[in-house]
Amino acid sequence: MTTVAGFDLKEFDEMINKFEKLKEKSLKNGKQIVNQGAEIVLAQQKIDAPRDSGNGAESLKVTQTKLYKTSVYAKIGINSKNWELTKGLWYQHFGYHNNGWGGIFGGKFVATHAGWMNRSFDKCKQRAYDAMYNALRRIDLTL
Repeated sequence: MTTVAGFDLKEFDEMINKFEKLKEKSLKNGKQIVNQGAEIVLAQQKIDAPRDSGNGAESLKVTQTKLYKTSVYAKIGINSKNWELTKGLWYQHFGYHNNGWGGIFGGKFVATHAGWMNRSFDKCKQRAYDAMYNALRRIDLTL
């Protein structure tokens, strides 16, 4: 029990303890909830990925879901483990200088699909948010 200037802060301590328990309970389910949203984004990326870069779309994946003290995040798409299969998609997203076939294209900058990852995310972010929000609402937070 905490007393400040002669006042009893027992109720305040109880409220802080309840908030801590709620935080622990919701973070415990956080990875599953974030993965639900990440799977929606991944499915949309696989649909929207440029097809003129080989079979990279099939190699996109949720690469990491990480829990921090007060938050959870997921990385989706391309990482070092699937780089060889997906690097064409990365170059398509950011654009590239075409020096292929011995330089006959003169290094012309190609940006046909530039920003495709952003556009793909914009298409599905509300659906992913809704899925995570609804999953979070289903958690029993009674103490």
